[in-house]
Amino acid sequence: MVGNTLKSAPSEPFSTADVFVSYAREDLTFVRDLETRLAFDQLTVWFDVKGLFGGERFWDEICKAIDAAAAVVFIIAPESIGSVYCRRELQFAGERQKRIVPVLRRDVPHGSIPQEIEGVQWVFLRDTDEDEGLEPLKSAIRADWVWLRQHARLLSRGSEWSARRHDDSLLLRGNDLRDAEAWMLQEPGGRERPILLQREFIAASRRAATRRRLAIAGSLVGGGAALVVVALLAASYFVANLNSRAREALDKETSDNISAAQHASARAVGICRYLPRTIECLSANVNLGIAERVAGNTAGASNALSRVLDQLRASPPRSAAEWTLLATARWERAVTTIFFAEAAPDEDERARRYALAAADMSEAQRLFDNDPEQAAARPLAVTRARLMLAAGAYEQALDELGKMAAASAEKKLVLSLAYQCLGRSADASRELGQYVAALPEGTASPQFKRELPFLERNSKCVPLPHR
Repeated sequence: MVGNTLKSAPSEPFSTADVFVSYAREDLTFVRDLETRLAFDQLTVWFDVKGLFGGERFWDEICKAIDAAAAVVFIIAPESIGSVYCRRELQFAGERQKRIVPVLRRDVPHGSIPQEIEGVQWVFLRDTDEDEGLEPLKSAIRADWVWLRQHARLLSRGSEWSARRHDDSLLLRGNDLRDAEAWMLQEPGGRERPILLQREFIAASRRAATRRRLAIAGSLVGGGAALVVVALLAASYFVANLNSRAREALDKETSDNISAAQHASARAVGICRYLPRTIECLSANVNLGIAERVAGNTAGASNALSRVLDQLRASPPRSAAEWTLLATARWERAVTTIFFAEAAPDEDERARRYALAAADMSEAQRLFDNDPEQAAARPLAVTRARLMLAAGAYEQALDELGKMAAASAEKKLVLSLAYQCLGRSADASRELGQYVAALPEGTASPQFKRELPFLERNSKCVPLPHR
């Protein structure tokens, strides 16, 4: 049998697997024990047994199992690091943007660590610390759980759609499509993001839904009224495509992609001036706000996000998706205002802007408290920690980040400053080094340049003046 020992149905062998474990045969007994222990936390495990003892690797089955899992656990040992098969599994998981949780079973030579797990927080489950490491392992797997499960579902369904030559009968419809589009707007706390296949699958689903609506509209109305309906639907479809392109560009966050995201979002916002309020038009303004912020234009970012808030203030949200966008816009404006504060000419103005950011963050937190799943999909703890750091609450900032299981570059930056202000210079240097290493272009990355004012000002460890 290939698969977990919980014996899922043969016709659908990977549908209930929460965790895929990549390991070398020397650790089979350890992995079986780990499966049993994770089962107590209602986590099902898939690991390859047949491939270890037979000549055939069953690669297609392994790929399906990785796609269907919410997280991939990689058992670090000299044998797995040296295994072509384990490295191949790890590379595939990285390409699919899966949550990868490295578990150190036995020490390995320095410099042999695969790039997919560089800069990722490890869990230690050696013989000497096994009991201590199980809870961090479960926390790392469970963080952003709803987002990760949706990532797995869309990856599996998108892969089937692609394998069956884009069969329209496999596309998303109704609530499934709306949930998938809302999922793409979310930002998990870790490094995982939607991949191109998922975006294409969701975009194709939206195009098919629009075609159905156009066909229905054409059959129900005639003449000029039909042309108006068709034009509105076509414009909405175009905005949805621009939003998809903007989000894809933002995920990559290089200079060229940031510019592409600004352009696509600005076009979508321009079209939306002639359309009634829709979730796609609200999303276009949120995307433009994010794109302008990462490009360093904090004023433009604040204006775009304020437009969303003004529209939802004039007419309250009408759906769960609009409530989520309201909370997201509040949070994104808080983040934007923090960056704006670091450009302030003096400490009094900086403190005033931080107070505005804190007010937005407080309201965003209140809204997200009504939807814990959406809150868990965003790194809110990092924003709270930034506010604490500027106020001089370094221990609180450290505690806040400690509650966040997922690792991210932004988290490491804020951690490094908290450690520095607490006099823990070795920890600060380690986190800062890992932060830079996690950036795609190192210190030349737009992210690093954007963070420089925050880094330089807060590294002085001088709290904001009281207001």
